[in-house]
Amino acid sequence: MFALYYRVLFFTPDLADLKALHKKEFIYKTAPTLRLAEFKENLKSSLEKKVGTGKVEFLSNIKAIEEEKLEKGKAHLQVISVLPFFTDEDKAARPTQFLQNFDLLQFIYETPFTKDGGSAYTEDPSKQWKRKTVLKLARAFPYVGIRVEVVSKRDVRRC
Repeated sequence: MFALYYRVLFFTPDLADLKALHKKEFIYKTAPTLRLAEFKENLKSSLEKKVGTGKVEFLSNIKAIEEEKLEKGKAHLQVISVLPFFTDEDKAARPTQFLQNFDLLQFIYETPFTKDGGSAYTEDPSKQWKRKTVLKLARAFPYVGIRVEVVSKRDVRRC
C-alpha cells in the first residue's frame, strides 16, 4: 500500500551527461510492488539511454568503494533498500501506518562489517558488527519528484 525507498549513490566522474550526479546520494520513492532487482534494472535501462549500453555498473553495498579502481567511462552506482527512520519521539507522534509514511525526512539502512577491516562477514559472531546509517533528506517525502537528495548522513555502529 505504501511506497518502497532505495538509496542510490552515483560515481560518474568521466561521463559528461552524468557529471552533476558524481558522488551524490538520493533516495528514490517507488511503487510498493517494485523490488530491488526490478528497480536496479529500471535505473540501469534509464541511465544507459543517456550514456550507452554496457556503461552502467552496480557496486557492492558492503565493501568500501575505492574510486581509483573503478573502470573509467562508466557510471557506477551503489543501490540499497532503505526504511523510514524515526526517533522514539517521532514514533510516539506517529501511531498509525498512514502517519508513518508521510513527512519522511530520514531513512536508515544497515550494512555488516568487521572491525579488522577484512571481510564484511565472519564466522565468529563476536567480531561481526552492524553499521546503521541514517540519511537526512533535503525535502520530505511524499514529494512531487521520485527522488530527493541526501544532505547529511551519520553512522551508528552496533555489535
